[in-house]
Amino acid sequence: MNKKVVLIIPYFGKVPDYFNLWLKSAERNSDYTFFIYTDLNFKVDENSNVKIKNISFDELKERIKSLFGNNIKLKSPYKLCDYRPAYGVIFKDDINDFDFWGFCDIDLIFGNLNHFISNEIFENYDKLFYHGHFCLFKNCDKMNYLFMKKYENVCDFKFASHTNYSCHFDENGTVSYAYENEIDIKQYFKWCFYDVPYNSYKFITISSQYEKYAYWNNGNLFMCDADNNKNEIMYIHLQKRKMSNWLDIDEKCNSFYILRDEFLDTKNVNIYDILNFIDINRQNIFDLKTKNKRKKQILDNILSGALIARLKSFKQK
Repeated sequence: MNKKVVLIIPYFGKVPDYFNLWLKSAERNSDYTFFIYTDLNFKVDENSNVKIKNISFDELKERIKSLFGNNIKLKSPYKLCDYRPAYGVIFKDDINDFDFWGFCDIDLIFGNLNHFISNEIFENYDKLFYHGHFCLFKNCDKMNYLFMKKYENVCDFKFASHTNYSCHFDENGTVSYAYENEIDIKQYFKWCFYDVPYNSYKFITISSQYEKYAYWNNGNLFMCDADNNKNEIMYIHLQKRKMSNWLDIDEKCNSFYILRDEFLDTKNVNIYDILNFIDINRQNIFDLKTKNKRKKQILDNILSGALIARLKSFKQK
């Protein structure tokens, strides 16, 4: 790949579970650079393509206020999702040497990005993908300031940045609808990843004879089932799913399975026996936690101004 690409990841709170596996999969994509802005002590080799940028959440908040005014709302790190499309401006000084910049989540495992994003795609498109868990923009003024535009019946940056409610501006705002409104913006999208349903213990919610699982092998990632059906994917998004056994996958491990709520080293494991057995107790615990998380999310949304935000959005339409 002859394009220089950087993924920008502000992260605050606590070191996430299975960061070691996210890191392993990110480092296998050596053509890509990852900037993690954080005040946490991430253990990353200095020669890694994953770079740690030390900054506190309050310092980042002040940087954003200096750009967009003191009245912007940024109560918690989760709200940063509404500022992701502005990262080209917020982190401008750090990304000058890159051809593309973007953002991604840490609750995912990468496959081989080069198998899905070619030089030709970079040459012919301004924006690649549109989900909050992975999205890329050409590093130019047209795309870096795209978030400032306004379209009819679409959430704009001023609205999203002046409410404590998380509007998911990275997916539902101006930049997601730009290709419909701007004739000179070309967006590339292909459904080449797997988005695990957050509310299902199994990896698949539709009626299926076979349970799905993912297989990471030397940087390549596949979705598989017990009938030996296999297809390569760009990444798997686990949507903050609580996973276990991630500490059992050491640095020397070159392959592992991802299924339901755990990671498994492929050594001495019969994946088909595991697929054929579902621990009902673990499934019940998963379902209960999912319901409780959803209740908490609804309450948090209400307290942060969701009803007012949605009412204003309705009036706009």
